[in-house]
Amino acid sequence: MSWTVNGVTYHNYQQYQTAKANQEAVARQRRAETMAREVERLKGQIRQRETQLAGVSQDLERQTQEVQGMRRDLSSLRRVQAEAEQARRQMEEQHARDMSVLRVDQALTAEAIADLERIQERHMTETRHAFDTLSQAVEEGLAEAERRRQEGERRLQENIEQVEEQVRMEREARLAKLENELARATELVNTLEAGLARHADRICTLKLQESERAITERLTEARGLIDRGDGEAALAAAHAAAADVRTFETMVLWRQAELDAGRNYVSESISYLLSLADDKPTARYFASELTRVFAILERLGQRSEKGYAQYERLAVEQVRDEEILDDVRADILGMVQTAPIFKDMARDRKEATARVVQRLVELNGPAVSIEQALSDPTDLKSPMVTTCRFGQSTVLITSDLDGTVTLDGFGYESNSSCTEQGHAMMQALGLDGAAVGESRYDSVNRSEPNTVIAAKGQDWRRFASSIARTEGKL
Repeated sequence: MSWTVNGVTYHNYQQYQTAKANQEAVARQRRAETMAREVERLKGQIRQRETQLAGVSQDLERQTQEVQGMRRDLSSLRRVQAEAEQARRQMEEQHARDMSVLRVDQALTAEAIADLERIQERHMTETRHAFDTLSQAVEEGLAEAERRRQEGERRLQENIEQVEEQVRMEREARLAKLENELARATELVNTLEAGLARHADRICTLKLQESERAITERLTEARGLIDRGDGEAALAAAHAAAADVRTFETMVLWRQAELDAGRNYVSESISYLLSLADDKPTARYFASELTRVFAILERLGQRSEKGYAQYERLAVEQVRDEEILDDVRADILGMVQTAPIFKDMARDRKEATARVVQRLVELNGPAVSIEQALSDPTDLKSPMVTTCRFGQSTVLITSDLDGTVTLDGFGYESNSSCTEQGHAMMQALGLDGAAVGESRYDSVNRSEPNTVIAAKGQDWRRFASSIARTEGKL
């Protein structure tokens, strides 16, 4: 028997197990490194927002958008922190299971098991160190992000107050030039009504009908007092309405910024996920899955451009889209981590199939023809089907990437000769060291193949079902 890891073929079982342990350790390191890169990306994004915030000090709407973006980035950092903790727990659990299996592996001597245990423990020490470093980077990133967010919000609040004070002073100066309180009340009510009218198209969008109704009632009250000639009471009512208008305009800023931040988050996340999927081994072995993932992201992007238009639906849209993005992200990370091992598995499959073909030729004589093709030509992970024709009889060999091989013989002269050849093949495969599973013999002689069902349970098969669930959420 031989095994291939990272393009190297091993004929020694202990050397193979060592190479496999090394490969798994590299995969764990890659996972930690991928998360670390995302932490750095989010930290850099927050720094960039801080720079942009300083450059738009005269634009309150842009400032509010950047601060809201900081809040979203901070939330993303907390998500990475939770994922890193979960990944670490899963790796520790997998390590414990691997050690349990290793200690009872009868193909290894006690000395070999001890050597492999030392190698595994050394790898886990390195992995733990990588995740310790990641955890520290996340904690530092969270502290930095929180500080920048607080500073951004403080600066924004100062600018809002400065603008409000400037507006108030200009208004008071204008009102002071008028002859009496009745004129001042009339001017102030006109100004407030005009200000409220500027936001008319966003009142329903931002779910501010109640606030707008309360302000309108105050202004109507002030109008009534003006009509009755009570300038003092009218001016007092108008000033109360002015305070409500200031609160209203601040709510307009924040709620619009929340909608924009939600839409921008989807767009930025899609760009990041596309860059994450830009990996040659992943594109080669997960072409069909990535096609579906890209379609999901495209539809999500199109929907988000039209969505995030009603504040009332913001919470629902955020939860829905974040769940989809998290699902896609988990699938892409899983595929990127899994893809590098397929090259070796494909080589092992081809060699194992060649040994089976050789045994068939020894038992049946030279083949009339041997044809080999993937069951799905667009998916390199799909079972490889080898059709061997020996005159009247045919044997189909279906080989999965995980090493599972299914043989289906048909077209023999009689059912007894088919059964006899089947028994001989099972014995031959057992001599080759293959783990022979279930064998079945039909009660009638078939001239057509059975429907071959691909082996279940391979880790990569979960991506197709996971993507299907995500498609159902769109």
